Amino acid sequence: MITAVKVASFGLFIKLVLLIFSYALSYWIDILAYISIFTMFVGNLFAFTQENIKKMLAYSSISHTGYLLIGLSILMINKNDYSLTNSLLFYLVSYSISSLGIFACISYISSRNEKYSNIEDYSGIGFKYPLIGITMTIFMLSLVGFPPTAGFFAKYYLFSSAIKEGMAYLVLIAIINSILSIYYYLRVISVMYLKDYKTSIDTDLGRTSTKLAMLYTAIATIWLGIGTFNLASIFPGFTSIIEWSELSIKSLF
Repeated sequence: MITAVKVASFGLFIKLVLLIFSYALSYWIDILAYISIFTMFVGNLFAFTQENIKKMLAYSSISHTGYLLIGLSILMINKNDYSLTNSLLFYLVSYSISSLGIFACISYISSRNEKYSNIEDYSGIGFKYPLIGITMTIFMLSLVGFPPTAGFFAKYYLFSSAIKEGMAYLVLIAIINSILSIYYYLRVISVMYLKDYKTSIDTDLGRTSTKLAMLYTAIATIWLGIGTFNLASIFPGFTSIIEWSELSIKSLF
């Protein structure tokens, strides 16, 4: 729900914007921008108050929807610039991978009976279970937008595109919301490493596959960040991921 549904929905919205709404009156751009601002603040403010980690991530996903709406609003301004669509899709991929990794970690901790679902239940997990601690930290930092994770470059490309199209005020508001989100994302990290361990995780089926999911998504989160540089300097014949995705987008439209 937090990944596939969001990606599919925004894929449809991108198609609609490119084919239909780009011919609509200009005030739709402002309407979408205002909705984006409202969505970012509502998602962040409700995420602040949550003790349940799944609810916190659910509300934070609303704020990320607000960031994506910035991309849709600037796409209305210049639908012929494929780099704008490229920025949106890269953000969606980066966010989805990080989210899948986080929920793999949550699944490992809470198991089938959802016994441990509050943020405080993660006390001391970082040292007791290093794989969970390291991967969860990577995912949280990516959602905040710390380099060199995928989330940093996703926000960088999206915000750069918005500034290029004259939407600097939206970028400023988005940066403010990103700063606000640091509190509840880093709170999880601080609980994992700065508090005493008190959770007894039961053994359960499917733990190996869950560990693999955590590991693969963590590697992908880092690689999508580093891989946005031009890989030709490391591996001859390679081009950047951004150029690959842009060619793919052009072939679709």
